[in-house]
Amino acid sequence: MAQPFPNLSPSPEAVREFLAARPVILHGEQTLDFLVSSGAKRKKPIHTRDKRVQVGSCSVDVQIERYTDLRGNPIEKPRHLPAHQCVIGYTSLDFHFYQFPDFLHSYLSVDTRSRAARHGLVCRGFYKRRGERAGVIPYLEKSDHGTEVAFMFRNYSENTLVLPDMPVQISVIRRYNDGMQNLVLVLKKDGQDITRERYCQHGHFVAYAVHLAEEICFIRKAEHALDIFGEDNTKYLERTTRTEELARGFRKEFFLGNTDEEVYTGGSPAYMFPAHYNRVADADEFMLPTFHAFLMMRTFRDKTRMPVTGNAGILNPGTSGTVVYECLAKGRRNLERHLAQGEPFAFVIPLPFADGFLDTAYNNGTHGKQKEIRF
Repeated sequence: MAQPFPNLSPSPEAVREFLAARPVILHGEQTLDFLVSSGAKRKKPIHTRDKRVQVGSCSVDVQIERYTDLRGNPIEKPRHLPAHQCVIGYTSLDFHFYQFPDFLHSYLSVDTRSRAARHGLVCRGFYKRRGERAGVIPYLEKSDHGTEVAFMFRNYSENTLVLPDMPVQISVIRRYNDGMQNLVLVLKKDGQDITRERYCQHGHFVAYAVHLAEEICFIRKAEHALDIFGEDNTKYLERTTRTEELARGFRKEFFLGNTDEEVYTGGSPAYMFPAHYNRVADADEFMLPTFHAFLMMRTFRDKTRMPVTGNAGILNPGTSGTVVYECLAKGRRNLERHLAQGEPFAFVIPLPFADGFLDTAYNNGTHGKQKEIRF
């Protein structure tokens, strides 16, 4: 079995505890407990009134207060990021980690907010001088007082983008030994319940297979920088079909797709994951009890893999309807096979809350049955 973190060397007892634990995802308010202000002389907890954060159901949107290029040169407003270029974003927030042995139970992840990802702006992870990572493991990190947290971004689109103030969201996954109730999603197609047909399990991996709908969208080249949150850019969507693209040779670039099924989360957070990831039945990762924590550690640079979404893909409790996802297809291998008719394109994976209960009261994540792909 592959080790979860090759550079982590805790005691054998700690490893056994780690592998026995069950992964859960925290509410947005609980996630705030992991973020502290580094602007004062001593650390103070962040509250919902802090302008640097916005609390969602399962995550916290974080404000980026300054951007630099890869050499550290500041990018002044209006901050434009050309096509296929990378940039580093900084926030004055700092992370607070619980002391040993709780490092085994906490894992921080960062991903792009959906609207930014649909335009092609993708957060590739936390940024350190040695490169970007999808997450932070508390035991390995030493959060120095006053140190800004940095994120790596890349523009996968063909357009120049105006860098937004709040493009990322942070989630926290924790591990508990406590038992939890089974969480069941519902999938429908043309009004028919197809949940049982889409259910699949390999080891500790439980999920529901979804397919790629026929309609897909590319984004047309614009004459000016696209403002992600400041305007409606729907007119730049070039609507086509998967069949047409495959017939004339699929363009190896960023595009938007949609699930062929409607997904009803029923009060549980859920996550989208590529169905072709290392042939699921043979992958060691899917046998780990802690598998859900690895959902946030997707590899962007491996050309044999294609992330289904440019953002975390977290579907909030109460969400229902078809789901739009961003396909980072440029340079990926076997694209035609991944887009084949009738083949599963992604998995939808339930993620339980920390208290083990469904959040049936949450409803502002509902996006309804989308008739078409949109920003």
